[in-house]
Amino acid sequence: MALLTVSSLSKTFKPSSGHEGIKGLFSKNQAQPLPVLRDISLSIDTGDVVALIGPSGSGKTTLLRCLNFLEYADSGLMEFMGEAYNLENISSDAVKRIRGRTGFVFQEYNLFANMTALENVTSGLVISRKVNKAEAAKLAMEALERVGLGDRASYYPIQLSGGQQ
Repeated sequence: MALLTVSSLSKTFKPSSGHEGIKGLFSKNQAQPLPVLRDISLSIDTGDVVALIGPSGSGKTTLLRCLNFLEYADSGLMEFMGEAYNLENISSDAVKRIRGRTGFVFQEYNLFANMTALENVTSGLVISRKVNKAEAAKLAMEALERVGLGDRASYYPIQLSGGQQ
Protein backbone atom coordinates (compact mmCIF):
# COMPACT_ATOMS: atom_id res chain seq x y z
CA MET A 1 0.00 0.00 0.00
CA ALA A 2 1.37 3.42 -0.97
CA LEU A 3 2.14 5.72 1.93
CA LEU A 4 3.06 8.56 -0.42
CA THR A 5 2.34 9.03 -4.10
CA VAL A 6 3.41 12.10 -6.03
CA SER A 7 2.60 12.82 -9.65
CA SER A 8 3.55 15.63 -12.01
CA LEU A 9 5.33 17.71 -9.36
CA SER A 10 7.09 20.74 -10.84
CA LYS A 11 8.96 23.63 -9.25
CA THR A 12 10.57 26.64 -10.90
CA PHE A 13 12.46 29.30 -8.98
CA LYS A 14 11.77 32.78 -10.24
CA PRO A 15 14.31 35.59 -9.77
CA SER A 16 11.78 37.58 -7.76
CA SER A 17 11.04 34.68 -5.37
CA GLY A 18 13.54 35.75 -2.72
CA HIS A 19 16.15 33.19 -3.81
CA GLU A 20 18.41 35.68 -5.61
CA GLY A 21 21.20 35.60 -3.04
CA ILE A 22 20.98 31.99 -1.89
CA LYS A 23 24.18 30.09 -2.74
CA GLY A 24 24.42 31.58 -6.24
CA LEU A 25 21.03 30.31 -7.38
CA PHE A 26 20.66 33.42 -9.52
CA SER A 27 23.38 35.64 -10.84
CA LYS A 28 22.91 39.38 -10.35
CA ASN A 29 21.74 39.89 -13.94
CA GLN A 30 19.71 36.72 -14.43
CA ALA A 31 16.06 37.44 -15.14
CA GLN A 32 15.05 34.00 -16.39
CA PRO A 33 13.15 31.45 -14.29
CA LEU A 34 15.14 28.38 -13.22
CA PRO A 35 13.20 25.09 -13.60
CA VAL A 36 14.41 22.75 -10.85
CA LEU A 37 11.83 19.94 -10.80
CA ARG A 38 9.97 18.90 -13.94
CA ASP A 39 7.08 16.46 -13.85
CA ILE A 40 8.39 14.34 -10.94
CA SER A 41 6.39 11.25 -10.02
CA LEU A 42 7.13 8.69 -7.32
CA SER A 43 5.44 6.20 -5.05
CA ILE A 44 6.66 5.05 -1.64
CA ASP A 45 5.06 2.11 0.11
CA THR A 46 4.74 1.72 3.85
CA GLY A 47 7.98 0.22 5.17
CA ASP A 48 10.08 1.30 2.18
CA VAL A 49 13.50 2.79 2.76
CA VAL A 50 14.27 5.30 0.02
CA ALA A 51 17.42 7.20 -0.91
CA LEU A 52 17.53 10.15 -3.29
CA ILE A 53 20.83 10.27 -5.12
CA GLY A 54 22.09 12.55 -7.83
CA PRO A 55 24.55 15.30 -8.55
CA SER A 56 24.66 18.53 -6.62
CA GLY A 57 21.97 20.89 -7.88
CA SER A 58 19.75 18.17 -9.33
CA GLY A 59 16.79 19.03 -7.07
CA LYS A 60 16.95 16.37 -4.35
CA THR A 61 16.59 18.82 -1.47
CA THR A 62 14.05 20.93 -3.36
CA LEU A 63 11.89 17.83 -3.83
CA LEU A 64 12.03 17.03 -0.11
CA ARG A 65 11.33 20.66 0.78
CA CYS A 66 8.29 20.64 -1.53
CA LEU A 67 6.97 17.43 0.07
CA ASN A 68 7.09 19.10 3.50
CA PHE A 69 6.01 22.55 2.26
CA LEU A 70 9.19 24.37 3.14
CA GLU A 71 8.99 25.27 -0.57
CA TYR A 72 5.74 25.22 -2.52
CA ALA A 73 5.53 23.27 -5.77
CA ASP A 74 4.12 25.06 -8.80
CA SER A 75 2.04 22.03 -9.74
CA GLY A 76 1.47 18.41 -8.94
CA LEU A 77 -0.69 16.01 -7.00
CA MET A 78 0.18 14.22 -3.79
CA GLU A 79 -1.55 11.46 -1.89
CA PHE A 80 -0.27 10.99 1.64
CA MET A 81 -1.69 8.50 4.12
CA GLY A 82 -4.89 8.14 2.09
CA GLU A 83 -5.57 11.87 1.60
CA ALA A 84 -5.22 13.57 -1.80
CA TYR A 85 -3.82 17.08 -2.25
CA ASN A 86 -3.43 19.44 -5.19
CA LEU A 87 -0.03 21.02 -4.63
CA GLU A 88 -0.94 24.10 -6.63
CA ASN A 89 -3.47 25.31 -4.09
CA ILE A 90 -3.07 23.33 -0.89
CA SER A 91 -4.70 24.82 2.21
CA SER A 92 -2.76 25.85 5.30
CA ASP A 93 -4.82 23.35 7.32
CA ALA A 94 -3.74 20.52 5.01
CA VAL A 95 -0.11 21.62 5.30
CA LYS A 96 -0.41 21.54 9.11
CA ARG A 97 -1.91 18.01 8.99
CA ILE A 98 0.91 16.75 6.78
CA ARG A 99 3.61 18.42 8.85
CA GLY A 100 2.08 16.89 11.96
CA ARG A 101 2.83 13.45 10.50
CA THR A 102 6.24 14.11 8.97
CA GLY A 103 9.65 15.42 9.87
CA PHE A 104 12.51 17.00 8.02
CA VAL A 105 16.20 16.64 8.81
CA PHE A 106 18.20 19.49 7.35
CA GLN A 107 21.50 18.95 5.53
CA GLU A 108 23.07 21.42 7.89
CA TYR A 109 22.61 20.42 11.48
CA ASN A 110 20.84 23.60 12.63
CA LEU A 111 21.21 22.56 16.25
CA PHE A 112 20.94 25.21 18.90
CA ALA A 113 24.50 25.64 20.18
CA ASN A 114 23.28 26.71 23.63
CA MET A 115 21.15 23.56 24.10
CA THR A 116 22.17 20.00 24.91
CA ALA A 117 21.37 17.11 22.58
CA LEU A 118 18.37 16.26 24.73
CA GLU A 119 17.13 19.86 24.70
CA ASN A 120 17.56 20.08 20.91
CA VAL A 121 15.44 16.98 20.38
CA THR A 122 12.89 18.03 23.00
CA SER A 123 12.36 21.55 21.62
CA GLY A 124 10.72 20.36 18.37
CA LEU A 125 8.26 18.22 20.27
CA VAL A 126 7.30 21.06 22.61
CA ILE A 127 7.15 23.84 20.02
CA SER A 128 5.76 22.07 16.94
CA ARG A 129 3.86 19.13 18.35
CA LYS A 130 2.71 20.86 21.57
CA VAL A 131 3.86 17.94 23.76
CA ASN A 132 4.27 18.90 27.44
CA LYS A 133 7.90 19.29 28.52
CA ALA A 134 8.09 16.21 30.75
CA GLU A 135 6.61 13.90 28.11
CA ALA A 136 8.76 15.50 25.40
CA ALA A 137 11.92 14.91 27.46
CA LYS A 138 10.94 11.26 27.95
CA LEU A 139 10.27 10.78 24.20
CA ALA A 140 13.46 12.63 23.28
CA MET A 141 15.55 10.47 25.60
CA GLU A 142 14.01 7.31 24.11
CA ALA A 143 14.87 8.60 20.62
CA LEU A 144 18.45 9.36 21.62
CA GLU A 145 18.78 5.87 23.13
CA ARG A 146 17.36 4.28 19.95
CA VAL A 147 20.13 5.86 17.88
CA GLY A 148 22.88 5.09 20.40
CA LEU A 149 23.21 8.60 21.85
CA GLY A 150 21.60 8.14 25.25
CA ASP A 151 24.97 8.68 26.90
CA ARG A 152 25.38 11.97 25.01
CA ALA A 153 22.07 13.56 26.08
CA SER A 154 23.81 16.23 28.18
CA TYR A 155 26.41 17.07 25.51
CA TYR A 156 26.29 20.33 23.59
CA PRO A 157 26.62 20.25 19.78
CA ILE A 158 30.26 21.36 19.93
CA GLN A 159 30.99 18.23 22.01
CA LEU A 160 29.45 15.88 19.43
CA SER A 161 30.96 14.54 16.22
CA GLY A 162 29.39 15.46 12.89
CA GLY A 163 27.61 12.12 12.69
CA GLN A 164 26.31 12.42 16.24
CA GLN A 165 24.97 15.87 15.47
